[in-house]
Amino acid sequence: FGLPLYYIKIWIIMHRYTTLIDHKNGLSANVQYQRKSGDAGTWRLNTLVQVALLNNVYKLYDHISLDSCVCLFSGDDSLIFHERPIDMIEERTYSLQTKFNMEA
Repeated sequence: FGLPLYYIKIWIIMHRYTTLIDHKNGLSANVQYQRKSGDAGTWRLNTLVQVALLNNVYKLYDHISLDSCVCLFSGDDSLIFHERPIDMIEERTYSLQTKFNMEA
């Protein structure tokens, strides 16, 4: 393969263990298996996660099956076209932040 074992071990450790630090509030936490930006699967995984989360919050599948909605997803970007306003969109968008820690 040509890559020294040392670098492979570092890559594994970097992707297995992460320390999250909130300097403002003086908090830190050790977490395992956090996804890292720039990995080969980042775009694909971000796309799948976004499809799942937005479908959960906005019930997009129901709208798509009625031909009232078209959705485009690419990585962490999305574009949703809908015939009419989505009911309770502010509350649903807020739940992205509180339920899934995502910003809209």
